[in-house]
Amino acid sequence: MKPKVLFEQYSIPHYRIPFFDALSKKVDLVVVASKNPRKGGGVQDTLLTPGFRSIRLDSDPASGLYHPGIIDVIRTEKPDVLISWNTSLRLLLCHSACLALLKEKNTKVIWMGCDGYETQNLTLGLLAEFLPWRLLRTLRDRRVLSRVDHFLAHSSHMREYLKRVKRVPAEKITVAHNAIDTSGIVAAKAAHGEAQKNEYGIVFTGRLIPGKNIETLLRAFAGIVPRFPAARLTIIGEGPAEEKLKALARMLAIEEKTHFCGGIYDDAHLTSELSKQSLFVLPGVGGLALNTAMAAGLPIIHTFADGTEKDLVTEGINGWFFDGSAGDLSQKISLALSDPAALFAMGRESERRITRVFTLEKMVDEYSSAIEKLTRTN
Repeated sequence: MKPKVLFEQYSIPHYRIPFFDALSKKVDLVVVASKNPRKGGGVQDTLLTPGFRSIRLDSDPASGLYHPGIIDVIRTEKPDVLISWNTSLRLLLCHSACLALLKEKNTKVIWMGCDGYETQNLTLGLLAEFLPWRLLRTLRDRRVLSRVDHFLAHSSHMREYLKRVKRVPAEKITVAHNAIDTSGIVAAKAAHGEAQKNEYGIVFTGRLIPGKNIETLLRAFAGIVPRFPAARLTIIGEGPAEEKLKALARMLAIEEKTHFCGGIYDDAHLTSELSKQSLFVLPGVGGLALNTAMAAGLPIIHTFADGTEKDLVTEGINGWFFDGSAGDLSQKISLALSDPAALFAMGRESERRITRVFTLEKMVDEYSSAIEKLTRTN
C-alpha cells in the first residue's frame, strides 16, 4: 500500500507538474496550494493536475497558519507524511491544534527547500545565531526544527547550513538536488541545431524583479559592448521591473542590442531562444533557471543564488562565479566571449551534468526514499 503524502506549496508552478506526476506513481499524493493561481512574474501557476490530486486553499499567514484550511485537510486525508516549506512549517509547527492533530494521526513532517542561501560563511552564520538581539528567535527556530522528522535539502549548501548553523543532526538530512524535466528542452535543442547560434549571444531568463539584480547585468553588458560590438543581450521573463529595466537600457545606450522577450513558458519556444545564445548569466538570486539554461547547452556566469549553483557549476569547467558587481561581471563576460570554442565545450558539459547527474528522476528517488524510510518506522 502506497504511503499517503500531503505536499503543501504556495502554488503549483508549471515546471513542478512533471515532478508531482512522477512522485504520484510512488506515493498516494495530494498537493495543497493557494487559491487564485497566477500567471506572470516568471511563474505560471496551473489548475490542471491530471496525474495527481490537488486541493486549493485560501492563504492567510496572519491567521497563524499559512493555509488555515490545512487542519481540515489533514483531518480528512490522514496523511502518513506532510511535506512543506520553511515559511509554512514555522507557523504550522508552532500551532498547538495542528501539532496535536499531527501527533494523533502519527503524521511525519518533512521540511524541503533551499534554505540558508543568504548565509555564505557558515561559521559566521552560527555565531550570528547567538547575538543578543537574535537569541530569542534562534531558540524558537531550533524548537521548531526539532519537531521536524526529516529534511530534504535541494542543495549541498542547504545540508551544510542545516548541520552547521541550525545544528540539525546529519542523519535527518537528505540532499535531493532541485531538478526539472529537461526532456522537452533537450529534444527541442536537438531539433533546433546550432545553425542560428550567435557566438556573442548572452541570455538571462527569470522574473523581472529587483532581487534578480538584472540592472547589474545591463551595466556589465554596456561595459563589454565596445570590445564585442557583435554582442547581443536577450532577457526572457516578465515582472514589475520590466519598464525600469528598459529605461536603463536606453540610458546606457544599449537598447538596440538588448531584446526583452517577455515570459516564455513553452519548452520548444524557450529552447529556440536559448539555443541562439552562447552564454547564460544569472546576476542575482535564482535556481531552476540554471537547470533550464544548462539543459539547453549553455555555460553559466553566476553570483550567489539559492545554493544550487555550488553543485551545478564548477569554476572554469562549465561556468564562472562573479562577485555581484558590474565590473567583475563585465570581466567574466569578456573572458567567456574571448574563446567561443571553449565556451561551446563548456556548454556541452553543462548539458551533460543536468541530463545525467542532476536529474528529475534522482530528485524523485530521494523524495520517495525519505518518505519510505519515515513510513517504515510508523
